[in-house]
This record gives sequence, C-alpha cells and structure tokens, in this order.
Amino acid sequence: MQEIRVYDANRKPPNWTDVMSPAQFAVFHSDAASGAHRNSVGNLRGDNTVNDEQYTCLLFDNLDEAVDYCVAQANVPRLRLDIYDKAGKSKEPVRSFVAKEHERRAHASRLNWGIGFLVSGLLLILFDWITNWEWIWPTAVGLKLLTVSAVFLIWWWIQNRKR
Repeated sequence: MQEIRVYDANRKPPNWTDVMSPAQFAVFHSDAASGAHRNSVGNLRGDNTVNDEQYTCLLFDNLDEAVDYCVAQANVPRLRLDIYDKAGKSKEPVRSFVAKEHERRAHASRLNWGIGFLVSGLLLILFDWITNWEWIWPTAVGLKLLTVSAVFLIWWWIQNRKR
C-alpha cells in the first residue's frame, strides 16, 4: 500500500492515474452521508485539515489487497471507500464499501419514510371521505403519497432480502 496525492504539481506525471500501473487499484475515502472527501486518516476536507493539495488516495498492488483494506475499515463511522482501476473516475468504481453503521441507518430510514408516507396518504384519503369527498385535493395528494410510500417500502424490502 502506498499513499499518494491525487494531484501533485511537483510530481511527474502530476495525476494519480498516470502514476498507477495497469495492475494497481486506488482507494478513495469519502464521507458516506455528505460525499465530502476524506484523507486516509479519516479527516474531512472541510475541517481545514485536508485541502486540495493534501487530498490523497491509497494505491494497492492488486484488487484483493484493496478489498481486504476496505473490509477492515467497515466499522469506521460514516466512511465510504471506493476502489478505482487505472481508468480512474471516468468510470464507476470497481467496488464500493460503506460503513456498517451508515448502511443500517439508511436501511431503517427507508422503512420510516415509507411508513410515514403510507400513514399520511391514508389519513388524507380518510379526511376526504369523512367530509363526503367535498375536496378532491386530499385524495389526490393521498394517492401520490401512497405511491411514494410503495417505492420506499419496496426499496426497503429489496435491501432487506439482500441482508
């Protein structure tokens, strides 16, 4: 493992992808919630400890080493790790890892939003029914909320099956 700056004007070549061999993989650290860049120690870029000149990535000689490193970091709060090959960020990451705590929180959040939209939609439709359908907007909005609720609950269910 080798830590290098993403861009170093004093290095020849200056860009990180040009430093890599075709067999190497780079791991980038970011905040799982905000997407803000982190350095390999875990500092956020916005806290005046990581600026553009200090933004780094870790180079690994093969994918297995990079994956092992990312798995070992699974308990670091709010950490997202993306593995890239020599093509760099012009393509999707080869693999991505998110902190377990953040993954659990996102999973529970989908269920909570789904139930909230479901209850709100049903209450609006019930309100319109109690008022003898005098207004159409509570039912229209309620039906929209039921649709959104279905999306969140199906998303939660699909993620729950993968666990």
